[in-house]
Amino acid sequence: MDFYNYLQLNQWKTLSDEQKQEVFAGVLRFYLKPGTVVQNSRLVTFEMRGMKCRSFELEINGESFVLIPGQKDTVLGWDFGSKGLQTSDLLEASLDLYLDQLRYQSKLSTQELDSAMSESSFSDNDYDLTDLSEIDRYINDLTTPLRKVDIPAMLVAKKAQPVGTFLLGAYESVTGVFKGNQEFLAKYQGELETLFQPQLSLAESLTWSFPESSLKNNHYYIQQQEDNPDNYWLYGHELLDYGELWLTLHRSGFQLLSEDCWEYAVGGGTRRLFRWGNEIDLESSHPFTGCQERVKAENMFGLKIPANQDSFELTDDVNIQKLSSFQLVADSHKIEKILPLSSYYRSPRMSQLVGKLNPHHYSYRKGIIIDPN
Repeated sequence: MDFYNYLQLNQWKTLSDEQKQEVFAGVLRFYLKPGTVVQNSRLVTFEMRGMKCRSFELEINGESFVLIPGQKDTVLGWDFGSKGLQTSDLLEASLDLYLDQLRYQSKLSTQELDSAMSESSFSDNDYDLTDLSEIDRYINDLTTPLRKVDIPAMLVAKKAQPVGTFLLGAYESVTGVFKGNQEFLAKYQGELETLFQPQLSLAESLTWSFPESSLKNNHYYIQQQEDNPDNYWLYGHELLDYGELWLTLHRSGFQLLSEDCWEYAVGGGTRRLFRWGNEIDLESSHPFTGCQERVKAENMFGLKIPANQDSFELTDDVNIQKLSSFQLVADSHKIEKILPLSSYYRSPRMSQLVGKLNPHHYSYRKGIIIDPN
C-alpha cells in the first residue's frame, strides 16, 4: 500500500501511533516548503457526536494546523430537507419579517449590502416557513447539491483568519497584558491604550463597551476572540484583493480549500445537516434540544468554526464563499437563523469579490492539499 492510501481515513484509523508518526513525517518532508518552522506536533483524539479521529495537531510558522485524513467516495451536499430535525422546533410561530436591509445585521458596507441583495434573485418571502414542505424546499435550495467526491488528505488551519492579516499576538483587555510581537506593541501601544482604555466622561462610561474589532488599513486589525470576549487577536494588516491573497498563499506554500474540501473538513462527510447533530436551538444549552455550546466546540477534526455569522469564509473559487456575513436580528423562523451554520450551506447572497477585501467580513482558512496529482 502506498503513502497516500495510508492517509485515507479508513486506513489511517488502522495505524498505530508509531505508524502514524512515520506517515506524518513523510507529509512534513514532502509538502512543507524549506524553511517552514514546525513546532508542538502531537497526536490528539478529536471527537464530535460519535465521529472520532486521532490525528496530528501542530504549529506551522506559529499557526495551529491539523492533519485531516482523506476519504474516497465521500457523499457531500444535502437534499433531504428537514429530515432528522424536530418538526415542533421548525414550525414555531414568528412575527412578520422586516425588509432585508432592516432585518439583517451585517458588517458589509451599505454599498456591499445593496450589491449582495441586488445581485441575488433570492427572497425569503418565496417560502412559507410555517409549512413543513416549504421548510424542506428552503433547506434544499440553500444547501449544495448531493454529490460523491474523492477528498485528499490535507493540513488545515484550525482557525480561519481575517483576510489580509497575519497574527502578531493576543491582548487581554482586562489586565492589559500583550503576548506576541514586542516590536508591534512598542509601535502601537499608545493606540491600543486609547482603544481599550479611553478617557471617558461619567455619562460616556455608562454606555461605552469594548469594541468587537478595529482596523487601521495596512497597519493592524484587532479582533475580539469569540470564545473569550475579554481577549483579542492582534494582526498585522495589508489590503489585498482576492487574486493577491491567492498569490500570497501559494508563494508561501499554502492554498485556499475547494468547496468540497471545506465541506468535508467542517462536517466530516456525515449525513447530518449540522456537524454537531440535529439540535437547532441556538439560544439553549439544554443537552437534548439546545446547541448553544456545541456550535462553538471543535469539530471531529479539531477545527474551530465561527458561530457568530458575521464573516464569509473564502474558497478557491472566487464565486463561492462559505458561512454567512448576514446575521438575522429581527424575530424570524428558527431554520433561517441556524441554516447558515450547516456544513452544506451556500449563501444566496454572496457578494462579488471586487477590489480590496475587508477583514471585517471576509476570512480565509489556510490549507495544504496532500495529493500526488
